Amino acid sequence: MNSTDLVNNDAGGSNSERNPCVYFEFFVGTILIGSLCLLGIIGNSAAFVIFNRHKTETTTLFLLKALAISDSFLLLASIIIYVLKPIHLWNGSLEGFYNNFEHVQKFVWPASMMCHTTTIMLTVLVTFNRYIAVCKPWQPLSNQHTNRCTYTEVFAVVVFAFLFNVPRYFEHHVIDKKISNDTNRTSTNINLGDNKIYQLVYSNILYFPVMYIVPLISLAYLNIKLIRTIKTLNEKRQVLTGHKMSNDDQITNVIIAVVFIFIICQTPALINQVLWLIFSQEDRQCGRFHFYYTRLSDVLVVTNSGVNFIIYCLFGKSFRRLFFQTVCPGRSYGTHKVQLRACGATEENEGLTVKSANGEPEAVALKSLLVESSKSAIVQELNTDHAQV
Repeated sequence: MNSTDLVNNDAGGSNSERNPCVYFEFFVGTILIGSLCLLGIIGNSAAFVIFNRHKTETTTLFLLKALAISDSFLLLASIIIYVLKPIHLWNGSLEGFYNNFEHVQKFVWPASMMCHTTTIMLTVLVTFNRYIAVCKPWQPLSNQHTNRCTYTEVFAVVVFAFLFNVPRYFEHHVIDKKISNDTNRTSTNINLGDNKIYQLVYSNILYFPVMYIVPLISLAYLNIKLIRTIKTLNEKRQVLTGHKMSNDDQITNVIIAVVFIFIICQTPALINQVLWLIFSQEDRQCGRFHFYYTRLSDVLVVTNSGVNFIIYCLFGKSFRRLFFQTVCPGRSYGTHKVQLRACGATEENEGLTVKSANGEPEAVALKSLLVESSKSAIVQELNTDHAQV
């Protein structure tokens, strides 16, 4: 995500000139990014509500709720930065906002980058949490200690994101100039972001490792380890029970999918940081390659913050059940009745009960099957996978 071109570039003309740049800014900025932001905010809000319906406040759920909040604030900031300004260029409305856009962006842009940094750090944190739970479950960490440490880690991430992006408040200095005695005014921007030394030291030497290189490499490594471990556990589980996937595997698959989407959406932003160091301000104007590439990068960053709800629905069976139960309470899904804890749920891992026809929880039946099995060594190894979600 970059902002200097937002200040200096008006898409090549006023609202009276329906040139291709105005069309591009309106359809990409207002319609495409605006739709992604609105749908993403709705999805993140729904995910937060559904996570709250779980009876147990586990570390993974807490981190996913924090991620939903951070993503939602990033999407709100994106609406202000990308969506509203092209509306004036399109039809002349929102003139007051357009005339004061530079003042608004001076404060909203650093806040959006704080949310962006928080989202990246939380994605790494939740992936590392699943790596410990699945790949190293023997570490002696009590649930209480794990939760307390997680709260501290999230707080540290927020503080770091704030301090790391404080220099962005000084990237743009807006100077208002009155034209004669008219009330109209123009704004001249002195951009620290265009300073080559600042770009080299902050936007590359510091920004690259913190925002892209270290997170992407870490996530790629953790994802590979998770995939290999899940594959091994599934093979052993199938030999023992005939089933390939447990609830913990579903949660881990959700995290793996989140990481894949993160890498796909954030890699172009990493490349864009290099392009900002190479290209001049003129190369960022509408009609140039860097202008269109920056918009593509912005769309992907917004997409990354808005699609997690879809990932949860596609890869999380328990999330889907709880979502449908929240939307249509009291309905039966398949052969099972989904009940919340408040209505008598007893299952601890998912915060809901799935009962069989005779009223016994399926988790009890599965546990009995494991106990009766003669392959105790495999059972012990599998049980280590059932860390707190």
